[in-house]
Amino acid sequence: MSLRVIRTLARSVVVAGIIASACIASPSRSQTAVEEVKFGLLPGLGLYLPVWVADDKGFFTEEKVKPTFINVGGGGAQTMAALLGGSFDMTDLSIPALAAANEKGQDLRVIAGNHTALSYALQVRSDMPEPVASDGYPAIMHKLRGKRVAASTIGSNSYIVMKHLLEGAGMTFNDIALTQVQSGSSASVMMAANQLDVVLQSEPYISMLSDQLKKGRTVLDLRTPEGVKAAGLQGLIYDIWLAKASVAKEDRVIRATRALDKAIKYIQDPGTNIQYLVDLTRKNLKIDATDEILQKQIKSMIPAFRTVITRNDVERSFAVLGIKPMPYESVVTGLAMEK
Repeated sequence: MSLRVIRTLARSVVVAGIIASACIASPSRSQTAVEEVKFGLLPGLGLYLPVWVADDKGFFTEEKVKPTFINVGGGGAQTMAALLGGSFDMTDLSIPALAAANEKGQDLRVIAGNHTALSYALQVRSDMPEPVASDGYPAIMHKLRGKRVAASTIGSNSYIVMKHLLEGAGMTFNDIALTQVQSGSSASVMMAANQLDVVLQSEPYISMLSDQLKKGRTVLDLRTPEGVKAAGLQGLIYDIWLAKASVAKEDRVIRATRALDKAIKYIQDPGTNIQYLVDLTRKNLKIDATDEILQKQIKSMIPAFRTVITRNDVERSFAVLGIKPMPYESVVTGLAMEK
């Protein structure tokens, strides 16, 4: 064997050794262990469509994540307590809930956005003569004085939005008879039974009350640019995924949000079968709504699903709600750090 051949073989062995060492030091995603990520989910929310799609289409599996879904009752305050107590790894809550927790020294991070536009409409009983949509905001709120008004529990998104609507009209919760409800379905049942006068509601319950049950009518629609502008809520990031700071840095959580990102791209693909999304929503919400109503819900939500939000997005929301900027280095981790 010639000296040249021997040297060539030697170089090949060295290169092969370097490649093997690199593979051992930096395992591929296929070698990553499957890890559990626990999601804390509030009941009855169609906003979890990306979670359902990521699970059903195998996007979690692709990212080596085993999702566990834990139902959380009681709204924002109980959800936050469970998150900080370690009952689950991540949950979706409001921007004010993030700010309030951090002001108390409870270090949280935004992993990703979920549904970034408001999904609410203010509905009154269909047999109430006033208010009407043409009254406009804030006159609509003034005509709700003394009325039985539903919102979710303290710290939840609907509670925060209702508080903002009242304060913008120069009112407080003392001016209405606030009823805290656990879910949109509960509020719809109570409205249909004439146990409530007003609800701040999301789809599919907006359409179920107005179109299917004929028990409610919309007087202020915060899903429209006009409604958002009238209420002074432009620029508000609505729904975010949160985790404790230590958990937010873990690769398994970033992989879970990457799976949600894939699901959102799937949902927003014009070629995606809307009936598949309808069937998946009905299966997970377990509600008796028509295909037409669920399609209306899904089509209204699709444009506003977004995972990647930045510190500027968060601070703009703080400004809308009159919250002071956070006094720590960063409130955004996760997918936003990769962009």
